[in-house]
Amino acid sequence: MRKSSSGLTYIAEWKGGLLEHKMGHLTCFAGGMIALGADGAPDDKTGHQMEEAAEIARTCHESYARTALKLGPEAFRFDGGVEAIATRQNEKYFILRPEVIETYMYMWRFTHDPKYRDWGWEAVQVK
Repeated sequence: MRKSSSGLTYIAEWKGGLLEHKMGHLTCFAGGMIALGADGAPDDKTGHQMEEAAEIARTCHESYARTALKLGPEAFRFDGGVEAIATRQNEKYFILRPEVIETYMYMWRFTHDPKYRDWGWEAVQVK
């Protein structure tokens, strides 16, 4: 897990011995996965894990919010002055992956924060 210069938390990819500052859409399920883990964690760990889950959810939301159609790209980068944006043509597509919406659902179930319902609704209001 890494933090971008503006504070977005992302999970970078390890490729061929090098850290690539790119996060794939599939990785957005990590927010929900971490929240599920926090549910059964010892009390002294739960708060930290839920914060991490919320930060991943926010980053994935930003990957949606920063596109013209408000749908997240297949992969988004955190280098060269960009954050949560697809920079390569082969990353600028959306194939109905549910990972971001799943994370919103788990975050809503565990926190009851209405922003997660709002974010889910935004995703289905594609223009």
